[in-house]
Amino acid sequence: MKRYFIIFCCILGLALVGVNAQSKDDNCGEIFVGYALNRVDLQDALKDAGINNHLGGWNSNGVNISVGGHIGHTGLTDSISIVGDFGAYYGKLYGDRVMIYTATAGPQFTNRKHKVLHPFVRALFGISYIDGDFGGGIRDDTGFAFILGGGFDAKLSKGFGLRLAQLDFVGMRHNSVLIQSFRFATGLAFTW
Repeated sequence: MKRYFIIFCCILGLALVGVNAQSKDDNCGEIFVGYALNRVDLQDALKDAGINNHLGGWNSNGVNISVGGHIGHTGLTDSISIVGDFGAYYGKLYGDRVMIYTATAGPQFTNRKHKVLHPFVRALFGISYIDGDFGGGIRDDTGFAFILGGGFDAKLSKGFGLRLAQLDFVGMRHNSVLIQSFRFATGLAFTW
């Protein structure tokens, strides 16, 4: 299953390079790299798997990287980008190491009318991989993932900015169990 995850990431990267190659504007793409806190709702996820528990939530820390290319530079299309989002989150669960990886892609709508503050919203779809024993029969498994969210970027200078806040709802389906989490990310944003 790791093979499918790697193949998906490679195809996504090639598609984003193709989107950027079509643009003639100097500011046609963006890269974000930052810290991510992923809060997983364990109680509902394991209840769906038939395990009653009182674990509540589980925090995992990691990194969030996104790469995007604008699809145009006239009128409405100036606000639309195709974004590839990659996340890796680490934590201890039941005393064991558990890693969660996500690779998603989709449209992002950014309001670039303000000189400094650029809010954005997005809907991304792709795959997730859980490395370790998550519980409920979910161990070393690849599944479907979606991310709905948005945030605010602050432009500090030409080509450089700060992602003040990004809050996403992350849904993952593994072994017919829906795992829900909220992800907060902050970090550096680069444009070219």
